Amino acid sequence: MNNSTNSPTKTFIRFVKYLISTLEKQEDLFEQETGFKYNEVAILEYLLREGEQPITQTALKFNIMPSQMTFVVDRMEIASYVRRVRKVDNRRTIYLQATDKAKNLVENYEESYAKVMETVLNNISSKEKDILLEILEKVGQKK
Repeated sequence: MNNSTNSPTKTFIRFVKYLISTLEKQEDLFEQETGFKYNEVAILEYLLREGEQPITQTALKFNIMPSQMTFVVDRMEIASYVRRVRKVDNRRTIYLQATDKAKNLVENYEESYAKVMETVLNNISSKEKDILLEILEKVGQKK
C-alpha cells in the first residue's frame, strides 16, 4: 500500500482514537459526578423517548441479564429517576417510567458531551464543521 492512500486512513484512525479517548474520559467524569454510567443514562434516554416500557423488554434491548436489570432499576428508582408501574389489566408485567429528574440527568449528560465536541472541534471554522457534519451524515446513513 502506498503512503498517499495510507496517510488519510492513519489520520482518520488517529482522530477516532482521540475522540474515543476523550469521550471515555468524559464518561468517567460524568459517572464520578452523578454515580451513573453511560448504559444507565442510555436506558433513561430510551424511556424518555419511547415512554414507559416493560422491564423485560428494556433489559433485552440493552442486553442486560434480568438479575442485573433488577439491580440497575433499583438504583435508578432509589435515585428517583424511574418508577415501576403496574397496569390494572396486566399486573404481572412491570413497566418502567422515567421521571422529570431523569430528563434533567439526560440533558446534563448531553450538554457535557456537547462541550467535549466543542473542545474537539474548536480548531475548525463553522463552514468546516458544517462540511464535517454533512460527511458524517453520509457515512452514518444506513443502506
